[in-house]
Amino acid sequence: MARPGAGRRRTMLAADDRLVVVTEKGRIYCFGASAEHAKEYPFEPAPLPPCTTAQRGYAEAIIAEGGAENGYAQMWGLGDGGLLYALLESSNMHILAIDPDATKVANVRRMLADAGLYGRRVAVLAGTPETMDLPPYIASLIVTGDTDALNVNTTPFVEKMFHCLRPYGGMACVPVSSAQHQRLATATQKALLVNASVYRKGNVSILRREGALPGAGQWTHELATSANIVMSEDELVKMPLGILWFGGPTNENVLPRHGYGPIPQICHGRLFILGVNSISARDVYSGRTLWQKDFPGIGDPYQTLPDTPSSYLPHQPGAAFVGSRYVSSPDGVYIAYKDFIYRLDPATGEELATFALDAVGLSLTEALIADMSWGYIGAWEDLLIVSAGPQLFDDVPIGARDSLNATSSQYLVVMNRYTGEMLWHKHANYGFRHNAIVTDNETVFTIDGLSEGVLDLMKRRGITPVGEPTLYAFNARNGEVKWQENADVFGTWLGYSKGHDLLIQAGRGQRGGAHGLADEPNDRIKAHRGADGALLWEHHDTYQGPLALHSDRIIPTCPSKGVSSPALDVLTGEAILRRHPITGKEIAWRFNRTYGCGTGISSKHLLTFRSGAAGFYDLRNDGGTGNFGGFRASCTNNLVPADGVLNAPDYTRTCTCAYQNRTSLAMIHTPEVEMWTYSAIPASREPVQRIGINLGAPGDRLHGETLWLDYPSVGGSSPDIPVSFSNDDVHWFRMHSSLAQGNDKAPAWVGASGLEGEGALEITLASGDDTQERRFTVNLYFAEPEMRQTEVERSFDVALQGQVQLQGFSPFKEAEGAGKTITRSFTAIKASDTITVTLTKADNANRPPVLSGVEIICE
Repeated sequence: MARPGAGRRRTMLAADDRLVVVTEKGRIYCFGASAEHAKEYPFEPAPLPPCTTAQRGYAEAIIAEGGAENGYAQMWGLGDGGLLYALLESSNMHILAIDPDATKVANVRRMLADAGLYGRRVAVLAGTPETMDLPPYIASLIVTGDTDALNVNTTPFVEKMFHCLRPYGGMACVPVSSAQHQRLATATQKALLVNASVYRKGNVSILRREGALPGAGQWTHELATSANIVMSEDELVKMPLGILWFGGPTNENVLPRHGYGPIPQICHGRLFILGVNSISARDVYSGRTLWQKDFPGIGDPYQTLPDTPSSYLPHQPGAAFVGSRYVSSPDGVYIAYKDFIYRLDPATGEELATFALDAVGLSLTEALIADMSWGYIGAWEDLLIVSAGPQLFDDVPIGARDSLNATSSQYLVVMNRYTGEMLWHKHANYGFRHNAIVTDNETVFTIDGLSEGVLDLMKRRGITPVGEPTLYAFNARNGEVKWQENADVFGTWLGYSKGHDLLIQAGRGQRGGAHGLADEPNDRIKAHRGADGALLWEHHDTYQGPLALHSDRIIPTCPSKGVSSPALDVLTGEAILRRHPITGKEIAWRFNRTYGCGTGISSKHLLTFRSGAAGFYDLRNDGGTGNFGGFRASCTNNLVPADGVLNAPDYTRTCTCAYQNRTSLAMIHTPEVEMWTYSAIPASREPVQRIGINLGAPGDRLHGETLWLDYPSVGGSSPDIPVSFSNDDVHWFRMHSSLAQGNDKAPAWVGASGLEGEGALEITLASGDDTQERRFTVNLYFAEPEMRQTEVERSFDVALQGQVQLQGFSPFKEAEGAGKTITRSFTAIKASDTITVTLTKADNANRPPVLSGVEIICE
C-alpha cells in the first residue's frame, strides 16, 4: 500500500466499480474510479470496564511480587472481570483468561474487542484449566479470579498450575483461607514437584517454580562451555520432540547465515543472539524479545560476503575460527567490542560495567594501545579469560574465506569478571590460537604456537618467532605454570573433559577449505592428562571437527556428507564399537547426514546439525538420523539443546533455499510425536540374525533390539536387505500413529501403515553358496486400516514358507476394532536364504488381505 502506515495488503475484492483492500494491520480501504475526499472511519477504542480499587491494588501487588511486567500471564476464572481489567491496565503482559461460563466469556470478549485489546493483549477461552491442553513453561504469572469454582486444593490442580509456570521464578497467586493454604501446601508436597515453593503473603497463597528445570543444561560459550566440550549437559531434550512455540522475532537482527556467526547462547531461560549491529535476548520458553542492545558493526567479521555475490552465497570461516564476540553467564553477558568489554544485565540488557585493557600492566605503548582490540572471550567462575591484540597477517578482511587474520592473539589476559581487574597475563612468543584457549578445573590450557601456513605469512612481514610451539597449563588464579609441553605441539584446537581430566589436542576442522581453514590438521589427535600433561594416547586418522567430548566418547560432529568418522573412546582413543542390529557383529559407531554446512552440536541424548533440512541423530536410543521437516538449520548451528528446550531461532537471513517454514521455534520432548530415522549402519554379507520390515512406513526405527526398515524404502539410506512383493497392484496405506492403538509388544506405529493386497512378500536373510538352514521366530503384525469399518468384511489366509499358519484371519475381529495393532508369533520356521509370507484372500471376503510388519529373529 502506498498510504503511510497502511501496512501490506492482505486481500482484495473488486465489485460494483470499487476495489476493497484489507491490509495486514487490519485496515480496510475502498477505492473508486474518481478522485474525491476519502471518508475515514477511525477505530475509537472504548474504555475498559471499571475495576475496584482493591482489584487494582491486588493486581499491582502481585505484579510487584512476581517481578515481571511483561511476558505471558494466565487467569483461571474470570470472576466479575475486574481483576483481568486491572492486570491489563497495570502491566504489559499478554493474558490468557479461562472460564467455564461460555456466556460470560462471550461478554468479556466483546468488551475487550471494543477496547481494542482482544487478540493483541488478551484472549479468553471457555473451559476449565484442568481439561485444557495448556502449553508448559509459558506463564510468568497465573492468577485465579474465581477460586470457589476451582479445585485449588487438589494435587491435579497444583500439577497443572505448576506445569504452566515458567522456570526461573514463574508465580501463581491463589487467594484462599489459611486452612485452604495448608491443604494447597499438602497437595504440592504430595505432587513431588521439584523446585516448587509455596508460601503465604497476606491472604494469598503463592506457588513458585524456582530455578531451572531439573536436568536442564546451558550453552554459554561458542562451543558450549569455557572447556570447548561441544556438548550441552541437558538431559531433557530427547526424541521425539514436539513444538513448544513458533513465530517470535524475524531474522532481521540476525547475522547472515553464510558468515558462520557465533552459535546462539542459552543461559537461565534466555537466548542471546548476535546481529550485524546489535545483540539481543529472547525468552527461551515463549520466543518473545526481551531486549536489544546496539553495538554498531559488531557483526562485521561474520558478514564478509562478496559485493556482487552469485545466487548461491559463499561460506566464510567466521566464528568457527575467529571466535565469538560475547559470552553468557547468569549474572552478566560480556561483549568484547572495540576498546571495551561491556557487562550487560542478562534480564534487561542494561550496562552494568565496562572494562578496558590494563595498558600499564601490559606495558603497552601508545601506538600499541591504538591498534589493540579483543580476540577470544570466555568466562569461568569469577574469571574472565580474554585474548588481546588479534594478529593480522595480510590485508584479507577478518572472517573472510581463507583468512587467518584474527584467529590468534598476542596476549592472554585473565580478569576478575565483576571488577575488571587484571589478575595476570601472558605475552605469546608465537600467538594464542583462539580455538586453543580453554578453562576448567582451576586451569587455563592454551597453545602458544602457529601453523606452518601462518608462519610463512609472518616471514613475509619480516617476523620469525624464536623457540618451539608450547602447550601450557596455567593456574587460573595466578598464571603460574602448572606444566608445559614443547614436544610435537601441532594443535589448533583444545577441548577439556573435567570428568576424565582429559585434554584433547587436535584441529578445529570444518568441511575442508570451502568452510574451514587450510592450516587445520584433521588427521591427528593427542590426549593429555590435565593434571600433569602426560600423553595418554594418540590417534592417527582423518576426522571432522569440532570434537564433542561426550561422556565416554569423542564424537566428530561435522561430516560434510554421508557417514562420519568413528567415535573414539575417551580413555583409549580406540573406535567405539556397537552391535550391528541385523547381524549381531561389532561395528564402529558412526552417524550420517545427507548434506549441509554448519557445526554439529551434542547434548546428552541428541546430536543436531543440518542434514538437508534441520537434522538430528537420536543418541538416546542410538536410533539413527532424522529430520525436523520443513525448516532448515543455519550454517551457524541454530539447533541448541539447552534449558530443557531445543532452541531454533531463525538464522536464515540471506538464504535463498526454498524451505517452507522460515520462522523461529522451540521444541520439547513429546512422547506422542512420530519419529522416523534413517541409518548409517552399513549393509553386511553376514546372515541376518534379527530384522523388522515395516511395510509402508515413512522411515526406519530402532525399537528394543530390532531395527525396523521401511519398505518400500522412502525415508533415507538403510541397510540393503532385499525385500520384494509379488503383486505390483498392491495398495499401500499409512496414517499417523496417534490414530492407531497398540502396546509395547505390538506398537501402534507398526500398524499405522502397511500393504493391502494378495501376494507373496519375500525377505532375503542370507546369500551365497554356503547358506545353511536355520530356525526363526517370525512375528507378523496386522491392523485393520479402515477406521470406519463396523463389520467384518476382510478375512484371509497367511502362509509362511508355503505352510498355512492362519486361516480366515480377520484383524478387525481379532483386535475387536479397527486401527488396533495385533501380532501373531510363529516359532521354529525353517529357512536358509529367504522367508516368504503369502497372503490369500478368503473366498467369502470382499476386501484384500493386509499386513503391516514382519519381525524375524534367529533362534
